[in-house]
Amino acid sequence: MSTMHSLSRVELLTRNFNAMQGLRFVPLALWLTVSGISDVLPGDKGLFGVVWLLMLPVCFGLYAVAAAYYRRQYGEVVDAPVPSQVALDALLAGLVIVLGLVEIALRPPVSPMFLTLAGYTAYRWWLTGRVFAHYPALAVLALVTALLPLLLPAVPRDELLTLAVGVFWLANSVLDHLALTRALRVPGEG
Repeated sequence: MSTMHSLSRVELLTRNFNAMQGLRFVPLALWLTVSGISDVLPGDKGLFGVVWLLMLPVCFGLYAVAAAYYRRQYGEVVDAPVPSQVALDALLAGLVIVLGLVEIALRPPVSPMFLTLAGYTAYRWWLTGRVFAHYPALAVLALVTALLPLLLPAVPRDELLTLAVGVFWLANSVLDHLALTRALRVPGEG
């Protein structure tokens, strides 16, 4: 590996280290996925709703445990957030929430929320130097999900929305973690 390639890799990992700690987000993604599965399954949701709400603090606790794991395993990278990136992430989060509400209320023929997630995921791939191969695959997954209401109008959209978001977030979190650990592996290690 050339010195320039090594420096580029270090710079890329340093810039994206905190965002790629995917295990931190797995508990919350699983929480959403289980919620989506519950929405799809028939029956009374009373007891599940109580357990689901009680699980949220547990998920945040597991988030903290995973963050401690990354600090212990790899150290800590304190980077100054780029104001434009912070603003873009905040704008995207707000936009996804608004588009999710629009989608539930208006039921458009395609999912504006998943179109936005597809575009942002593709942008993230470009932003990270087109290194992480899972971003294009996730962008395609989001695009296909966006088109599902058009392609399969009989599928119950409201019930599947939470499940789709949870699965997308879970896949992204696990794949980010695997990409990070693979990139930080010392050559010659198993």
